[in-house]
Amino acid sequence: MQFEPRKRKPLSVRALIKWAYPFNRERWADHFSRMADRAAYMFITGSYPSHLRPEATSILRNISLDFRRPVSLDGRLMGRRLRDEAVSELSLEQHPMVKAVRNKIEEAYRIETSRGPNTRRNFHKIFMFKLHSNQMTYHKITISIDGAVKDGWA
Repeated sequence: MQFEPRKRKPLSVRALIKWAYPFNRERWADHFSRMADRAAYMFITGSYPSHLRPEATSILRNISLDFRRPVSLDGRLMGRRLRDEAVSELSLEQHPMVKAVRNKIEEAYRIETSRGPNTRRNFHKIFMFKLHSNQMTYHKITISIDGAVKDGWA
């Protein structure tokens, strides 16, 4: 007798989040919105935020895949690309940080992934800069999770 494995569809984004936080089912909506914030960072930059808890990292790993072409919103940075169903399920196109970054990219800003070797890549901040004609950085801004734009990289 030959056994064949069952053919299962991959878990949805909602199912992955419920699976990762099994003991907090009453706070599931809160986990879902926080996961959308972390996924928005990955959607914008194409990389993982630093200092995440293992549950959040495993969810991001499961809803994204390695990609060989640039995946960041400014088209320069490589890394991980979120799956289309994750983008639609988490409604990342309507996320305030994604909207603000898209507006700044239209104004010729670029995304800065790292500010140095020992700095954090917080999921609630996106650092951007504008280049001068001689390729020197001359205007730095920070975009927060709620879409607010601030001068400088503090």
